[in-house]
Amino acid sequence: MVSFRGAAAEQVAADYLIQQGLVLVERKFRCRLCELDHLMRDVQTLMFVELRLCASSQICCAASRLDGRIQQQLITTAKLYLQR
Repeated sequence: MVSFRGAAAEQVAADYLIQQGLVLVERKFRCRLCELDHLMRDVQTLMFVELRLCASSQICCAASRLDGRIQQQLITTAKLYLQR
């Protein structure tokens, strides 16, 4: 379940990406492994966007917070999305 704070942060991120020219294709694609937060696209590229809310106000790299297991789950979920 997404908290209000998390949902609000996801909306801010989606709004920002839309302002940058991306189109929101889908939110919260779920499968048995995990979920993809946002699927966005531009003219030529479909993007799978994983969002991470940091507890502090410091800017952090979300990629550094994704271990190999989580990365593999996200890749597998993206492949499942593409197959459907």
